[in-house]
Amino acid sequence: MPQTISTEFASGSIKPVHPSSIETLALYALRKMSLEQLQALPDVREGFENVLQYNARYSNSIEGLLAALKSKRYTLARCKRIVMCALLGITKTHLTYATQAKSLYLRVLGFRRSARPLISAISRNCSLPLIIRKADIAKCAPDTSNLLELDIRAHDIYALLEGQSSIPRDFSQPPVIV
Repeated sequence: MPQTISTEFASGSIKPVHPSSIETLALYALRKMSLEQLQALPDVREGFENVLQYNARYSNSIEGLLAALKSKRYTLARCKRIVMCALLGITKTHLTYATQAKSLYLRVLGFRRSARPLISAISRNCSLPLIIRKADIAKCAPDTSNLLELDIRAHDIYALLEGQSSIPRDFSQPPVIV
Protein backbone atom coordinates (compact mmCIF):
# COMPACT_ATOMS: atom_id res chain seq x y z
CA MET A 1 0.00 0.00 0.00
CA PRO A 2 1.46 3.43 -0.95
CA GLN A 3 2.42 5.77 1.85
CA THR A 4 0.69 9.10 2.32
CA ILE A 5 2.08 12.34 3.64
CA SER A 6 -0.01 13.91 6.40
CA THR A 7 0.36 16.94 8.61
CA GLU A 8 -1.80 18.53 11.26
CA PHE A 9 -2.11 22.21 12.05
CA ALA A 10 -3.72 23.64 15.16
CA SER A 11 -6.71 24.67 13.06
CA GLY A 12 -7.56 21.04 12.37
CA SER A 13 -6.64 18.08 10.28
CA ILE A 14 -5.25 18.47 6.80
CA LYS A 15 -6.00 15.90 4.14
CA PRO A 16 -3.15 13.49 3.37
CA VAL A 17 -1.52 13.83 -0.03
CA HIS A 18 -1.12 10.58 -1.90
CA PRO A 19 2.24 10.31 -3.71
CA SER A 20 0.46 9.80 -7.03
CA SER A 21 -1.00 13.32 -6.60
CA ILE A 22 2.40 14.85 -7.24
CA GLU A 23 3.17 12.69 -10.26
CA THR A 24 2.46 15.29 -12.95
CA LEU A 25 4.11 18.12 -11.03
CA ALA A 26 7.25 16.08 -10.34
CA LEU A 27 7.59 14.88 -13.94
CA TYR A 28 7.12 18.43 -15.19
CA ALA A 29 9.73 19.75 -12.73
CA LEU A 30 12.26 17.19 -13.98
CA ARG A 31 11.45 17.73 -17.66
CA LYS A 32 11.91 21.50 -17.49
CA MET A 33 15.33 21.28 -15.84
CA SER A 34 18.55 21.61 -17.82
CA LEU A 35 21.41 19.16 -17.37
CA GLU A 36 23.18 21.75 -15.17
CA GLN A 37 20.10 22.10 -12.96
CA LEU A 38 19.76 18.32 -12.68
CA GLN A 39 23.45 18.04 -11.79
CA ALA A 40 22.92 20.59 -8.98
CA LEU A 41 20.35 18.31 -7.28
CA PRO A 42 21.51 16.55 -4.11
CA ASP A 43 22.69 12.95 -4.64
CA VAL A 44 23.17 13.39 -8.40
CA ARG A 45 26.70 12.35 -9.37
CA GLU A 46 28.75 10.66 -12.07
CA GLY A 47 26.59 11.57 -15.07
CA PHE A 48 23.32 10.51 -13.44
CA GLU A 49 21.80 13.80 -14.66
CA ASN A 50 21.86 12.34 -18.20
CA VAL A 51 20.01 9.21 -17.12
CA LEU A 52 17.56 11.33 -15.12
CA GLN A 53 16.83 13.70 -18.00
CA TYR A 54 16.36 10.90 -20.54
CA ASN A 55 14.05 8.84 -18.34
CA ALA A 56 12.03 11.87 -17.17
CA ARG A 57 11.28 12.72 -20.79
CA TYR A 58 10.13 9.20 -21.70
CA SER A 59 8.33 8.14 -18.52
CA ASN A 60 4.64 8.82 -18.11
CA SER A 61 4.45 7.93 -14.41
CA ILE A 62 6.55 8.31 -11.30
CA GLU A 63 6.54 4.54 -10.80
CA GLY A 64 7.89 4.03 -14.31
CA LEU A 65 10.50 6.72 -13.82
CA LEU A 66 11.67 5.32 -10.49
CA ALA A 67 11.81 1.77 -11.92
CA ALA A 68 13.99 3.04 -14.78
CA LEU A 69 16.29 5.00 -12.45
CA LYS A 70 16.76 2.40 -9.72
CA SER A 71 20.05 0.54 -9.81
CA LYS A 72 22.69 -0.87 -7.46
CA ARG A 73 24.30 2.54 -7.19
CA TYR A 74 21.06 4.55 -7.09
CA THR A 75 18.62 2.96 -4.65
CA LEU A 76 14.88 3.55 -4.83
CA ALA A 77 15.00 5.77 -1.73
CA ARG A 78 17.77 7.89 -3.24
CA CYS A 79 15.85 8.24 -6.52
CA LYS A 80 12.73 9.35 -4.62
CA ARG A 81 14.79 11.97 -2.76
CA ILE A 82 16.18 13.27 -6.04
CA VAL A 83 12.70 13.57 -7.55
CA MET A 84 11.36 15.42 -4.49
CA CYS A 85 14.36 17.76 -4.49
CA ALA A 86 13.68 18.54 -8.16
CA LEU A 87 10.03 19.29 -7.39
CA LEU A 88 10.87 21.57 -4.46
CA GLY A 89 13.92 23.16 -6.09
CA ILE A 90 16.34 21.94 -3.43
CA THR A 91 19.97 22.02 -4.58
CA LYS A 92 23.28 20.82 -3.18
CA THR A 93 23.95 24.42 -2.16
CA HIS A 94 20.77 24.56 -0.05
CA LEU A 95 21.77 21.37 1.75
CA THR A 96 25.28 22.68 2.35
CA TYR A 97 23.93 25.84 3.98
CA ALA A 98 21.46 23.89 6.09
CA THR A 99 23.87 21.20 7.26
CA GLN A 100 26.67 23.62 8.09
CA ALA A 101 24.23 25.63 10.25
CA LYS A 102 25.10 28.81 8.35
CA SER A 103 21.54 29.80 7.76
CA LEU A 104 19.13 28.13 10.13
CA TYR A 105 16.15 29.88 11.64
CA LEU A 106 13.49 29.38 14.28
CA ARG A 107 9.82 29.33 13.23
CA VAL A 108 7.11 30.11 15.74
CA LEU A 109 3.84 28.47 14.72
CA GLY A 110 2.08 28.81 18.05
CA PHE A 111 2.56 29.29 21.78
CA ARG A 112 0.70 29.66 25.08
CA ARG A 113 -0.23 33.16 26.24
CA SER A 114 1.84 32.58 29.34
CA ALA A 115 4.90 32.03 27.10
CA ARG A 116 4.77 35.49 25.50
CA PRO A 117 7.63 36.78 27.73
CA LEU A 118 9.69 33.74 26.73
CA ILE A 119 9.16 34.46 23.02
CA SER A 120 10.30 38.06 23.63
CA ALA A 121 13.40 36.86 25.51
CA ILE A 122 14.26 34.40 22.73
CA SER A 123 13.86 37.15 20.14
CA ARG A 124 16.27 39.45 22.03
CA ASN A 125 18.91 36.85 22.94
CA CYS A 126 18.96 34.21 20.21
CA SER A 127 21.65 34.25 17.54
CA LEU A 128 19.30 32.60 15.03
CA PRO A 129 16.57 34.60 13.28
CA LEU A 130 13.15 34.17 14.89
CA ILE A 131 10.41 34.01 12.24
CA ILE A 132 6.91 34.79 13.46
CA ARG A 133 5.47 36.76 10.51
CA LYS A 134 6.33 36.90 6.81
CA ALA A 135 7.80 40.37 7.36
CA ASP A 136 10.52 38.78 9.54
CA ILE A 137 12.00 37.12 6.44
CA ALA A 138 13.27 40.49 5.19
CA LYS A 139 15.53 40.74 8.27
CA CYS A 140 17.24 37.42 7.50
CA ALA A 141 20.53 36.76 5.77
CA PRO A 142 20.25 35.74 2.09
CA ASP A 143 21.04 32.08 2.87
CA THR A 144 18.28 31.97 5.47
CA SER A 145 15.85 33.66 3.09
CA ASN A 146 16.63 31.00 0.46
CA LEU A 147 15.77 28.21 2.92
CA LEU A 148 12.58 30.00 3.94
CA GLU A 149 11.62 30.31 0.28
CA LEU A 150 11.95 26.51 -0.01
CA ASP A 151 9.64 26.17 2.99
CA ILE A 152 7.12 28.53 1.36
CA ARG A 153 7.37 26.63 -1.94
CA ALA A 154 6.61 23.33 -0.19
CA HIS A 155 3.51 24.86 1.41
CA ASP A 156 2.49 26.32 -1.94
CA ILE A 157 2.72 22.92 -3.66
CA TYR A 158 0.73 21.32 -0.85
CA ALA A 159 -1.96 24.01 -1.14
CA LEU A 160 -2.12 23.44 -4.89
CA LEU A 161 -2.56 19.69 -4.42
CA GLU A 162 -5.24 20.30 -1.82
CA GLY A 163 -7.15 22.68 -4.10
CA GLN A 164 -6.48 25.71 -1.91
CA SER A 165 -5.24 29.16 -2.88
CA SER A 166 -1.51 29.41 -3.40
CA ILE A 167 -0.96 31.47 -0.25
CA PRO A 168 1.01 29.37 2.24
CA ARG A 169 -1.11 28.84 5.35
CA ASP A 170 1.48 29.51 7.97
CA PHE A 171 2.10 33.02 6.59
CA SER A 172 -1.53 33.86 5.90
CA GLN A 173 -2.53 33.12 9.50
CA PRO A 174 -1.03 34.54 12.68
CA PRO A 175 0.66 32.14 15.12
CA VAL A 176 -1.77 30.12 17.20
CA ILE A 177 -1.97 31.50 20.74
CA VAL A 178 -3.71 29.35 23.34
